[in-house]
Amino acid sequence: ILLERNPEAARSALKNALGCLKLPFPWSGARVGDPWLVRTLASLSEADMEGLEADLDAFLADRVLDVRTAEECELHVAAALEVSRARLRRGARQEAMVGLSRELERSRAFAHQGSLADLVLELAYVASDLGEHDEAERALREIRGHEDPEVRARGRLAVGRIAVLRHERWAEENLEEAFSLSKEPLVRARARLLLAQRYLLNERLELAQQALEQAKTLAEEAGDKVLKARVCITAGDIARVCGDMPTAEEAWRKGRGIALEAHDEETLLRVLLRRGDLHEAAGAMEESEQD
Repeated sequence: ILLERNPEAARSALKNALGCLKLPFPWSGARVGDPWLVRTLASLSEADMEGLEADLDAFLADRVLDVRTAEECELHVAAALEVSRARLRRGARQEAMVGLSRELERSRAFAHQGSLADLVLELAYVASDLGEHDEAERALREIRGHEDPEVRARGRLAVGRIAVLRHERWAEENLEEAFSLSKEPLVRARARLLLAQRYLLNERLELAQQALEQAKTLAEEAGDKVLKARVCITAGDIARVCGDMPTAEEAWRKGRGIALEAHDEETLLRVLLRRGDLHEAAGAMEESEQD
């Protein structure tokens, strides 16, 4: 009820609940917290990400002593992911990578060995963004033979992303495998978007456009605003390479609007840099400075 009527009161109640949580739970079968609490608190804390980070950091450091059940594992993983994302929001990638590595290492010493695929994948993405590709690939080996095809698909997607960043020839193979393994529109959309970017880098523009059209359709199906904004960015990139500057500007303008709606600063920065360069090249210095 509070979530609908008074989100701030709901955030306060969830914050207090988190402050009372301690792992392991006091007795077998106790239900005193679950990942929903952490994820909902994060979604309500857009205006206070520093406070969220501090609260989750204290929970992980001081009140996660052990994990003895699958439910406790899910709660621990959710908290580790959200504190990492809070750090990424303020640009602290190195801190996020160190924190994820620490929580993974701690997890291996817990009494219950649950699924750590989400932590592994998050670490791989953060490490690869920092250029720590070897660290990312080492982490991904842990889920290479995972029994869940969706986890394997996300692992192949992460390997394919690293290969795109490093301009390695097996990028397409991994992205195609991720696309084939997964049934989730979000994973399939990301695979096709990366493939479009790969083709664009190699100036295979027709294939890039075909892959982008598939990514656009799947991103709409997934309903992910950040991904839709990044599809717009790549559409503008393709148009720019083709010499179609009006189409590039229109795509980037649309991407800017979606990134603003999504409150995603990294994607917004990417599109603003492109728009600024475009305006500067056209001699529109005022518009360039505004972007």
